[in-house]
Amino acid sequence: MKDYLKNLRLLQALFQCKYVGVPELAVKALFILNILLFLASYLK
Repeated sequence: MKDYLKNLRLLQALFQCKYVGVPELAVKALFILNILLFLASYLK
């Protein structure tokens, strides 16, 4: 769970970077990937 919260902070940083030039699609893909990883570790 700690890892997930750490990833959430990373995602928040990425969302802020989005305006600096990080492609929105990449940010969304990372966000979705993170949710899937969280679900996978939760269901284990």
